[in-house]
Amino acid sequence: MAERNLGTTVTGTRSRPGARTPGRSLLHVVFPTELRRAFELRAAETTVGRDPGLDGLLVDHGTISRQHARVAHSPGDGAHTVVDLGSRNGTWVDGVRATGEPRALVGGSVLRVGDALLVYEQEPAGVPAPDSTTPASHDALPGDAAAVRALRPTPRRR
Repeated sequence: MAERNLGTTVTGTRSRPGARTPGRSLLHVVFPTELRRAFELRAAETTVGRDPGLDGLLVDHGTISRQHARVAHSPGDGAHTVVDLGSRNGTWVDGVRATGEPRALVGGSVLRVGDALLVYEQEPAGVPAPDSTTPASHDALPGDAAAVRALRPTPRRR
């Protein structure tokens, strides 16, 4: 993994597109904070919006269209892409506007739909899923990102 500057305020170490380790892919809604949650991308395509359908990601915010953007997965190369669905306030990936052409997502990509911010995460295999029975204090180690969960101790079975 290499240090990259994408010409935005978002820089850092990121995974390369297509260099995918088996695991889960998530979209974390991080702003506005009252909408904060994580959504696992399971389907081949996921619609993001205020009325995304049964399998879509609901982001109930006034700056987001009913069907704002679509995230698609290609099982062949393990990559995700996003395309704007003609939204009024636009879709941006790492500070670059996504128009009719799909834009690739990499681990750590920041996706802006309307005024909401989402972060794309690719979890490596073997990272435990969020579990409310984990004895570690969520206050001591807040967050549900894969890197944070890997730091929490797991219960020992006898």
